[in-house]
Amino acid sequence: MAFEDLNDDVLGLIISHLYATPPPPTSLTWDPPVLGRRAQGTAYALVNKRWQALAERHTLASIALKTADLPTFATTFASPRRRECLRRLSLTVSLPTHGESRDSFARNLAAFRATVSLFFGTLSLWSGRQQGRLELHLDAAWDIEYQDNEPVDLYFDVTKSSASRRYLTLLDHDGQQLLLPPVQSITSFITSNSAGRAFHPTALCTLAAAMPRLTLFSLSYLDPVPARVGLRRELRCALASGLLSLSPLAALSQLTVIREPMSSIHNHSFSVGTLQDSDGVDAFSAAVDKILAGRHGPTDLHLEDTLLSAQLFLGHGPWPTLRRLRLRSAEILAPSGAWYYTGDPAAVEAGVDSAPASPSVAGSRDEDSSESDDGEDDDTLNGVRPTHEWRMQPDPLTFDPLIAALTDAVVSRMPVLESVSLELGMQDQSECIGVEVRFVEAGVRMESRPDWKEDSEDEIMARRCYCWVGRAAEWEAPEKVLAMWHGWVGERGRVEMGRWPPMS
Repeated sequence: MAFEDLNDDVLGLIISHLYATPPPPTSLTWDPPVLGRRAQGTAYALVNKRWQALAERHTLASIALKTADLPTFATTFASPRRRECLRRLSLTVSLPTHGESRDSFARNLAAFRATVSLFFGTLSLWSGRQQGRLELHLDAAWDIEYQDNEPVDLYFDVTKSSASRRYLTLLDHDGQQLLLPPVQSITSFITSNSAGRAFHPTALCTLAAAMPRLTLFSLSYLDPVPARVGLRRELRCALASGLLSLSPLAALSQLTVIREPMSSIHNHSFSVGTLQDSDGVDAFSAAVDKILAGRHGPTDLHLEDTLLSAQLFLGHGPWPTLRRLRLRSAEILAPSGAWYYTGDPAAVEAGVDSAPASPSVAGSRDEDSSESDDGEDDDTLNGVRPTHEWRMQPDPLTFDPLIAALTDAVVSRMPVLESVSLELGMQDQSECIGVEVRFVEAGVRMESRPDWKEDSEDEIMARRCYCWVGRAAEWEAPEKVLAMWHGWVGERGRVEMGRWPPMS
């Protein structure tokens, strides 16, 4: 049989075999092709037009591009057939400057707005079968445009620059938000951030709101250093408002919010400013509670290092759609600035870096600073040094109310619950002090456990409540909480307190 006589199904199997490249243990997997460069395996697509059409299902399935590639992208995917091939798209916004001064940062803002406008304008024209199938990853990178007479800065340190506290927005010079056309093709939107190239939470939510078919939204935002209390509070409130603006997205079922701190606190005597408003309300917790209480709330919620507050659980209405809730926080701090752990400072030796560090350039207040009275971004003023991690035990005054509020919400507010997990302090210390609490509905299998055990088939058929306490910590559930745990699992269920990691 001649090659031309093979039907498309057979050719598809041949091409799938050619592009199925399980890597050997020591090699790297292929990167997605970058427009304008020949991707590995492209030669397979040059046999003939039939072969090309089938091969492009693989070569065009995952594309990485940056701002300068957008015109080529629009031309390449002008064909509806090619649009149907695309499943994953990584867009990097090219920033022409480091953004140290207001003028240079204004150029970055203009580049961000222009990139978004062109990209959304292109995708808004797509229609038909390719609607609602695309996963978009968004980040930003420096693509410095040096002038001929300008020296090249090879040693730029963003942590010592005012650029580290600037955020990319979609606002114009008059403070008006960029108007975006709806894009029907995107169903998953995943963002990442880094200092000096961080997206403002409002901008990310504005982008998501222009994706009517969005089902998965993973929002990552950069949290400034602890000394910048005013800016941190402002961003947290903006994040809360942005999330509330997503309520028209009826298809949004999976929501992830990841807080990426610019620095972590290693001095447990450090006094952290509050992120709550003057009435003691945490805007973020209130917003998440309202979203979960909505008729079209998400089925899956994952909060990563967002600083947990009992206020999240203290509302009165049910969360009618929530099935899976995962809360993870390496830091043992509340949004109020309170610590969830306590201990004896004299019982833990301070680190070898206990000598104060000299102030860094980034902390000095200059004309570009977004704050006037929050102090310098110095390791000492941000709780990084001296290292003294003496808070080793859950504090009954703060930790117990958090667990009690979570338990009450599980019992009274989650009618379709499948699994809930709360992890606090699991990664923050060299010592194992973290606590994890899980609630699992009957018939639901758990992910890996910190004690490395597995539930038996009989155990899986009943409700389970587990609590694991790090071996360097001591905590017993209060009687009221323990009673609620037993009440929730019922007679056939199981409540178990354990330790992690397991003894070898």
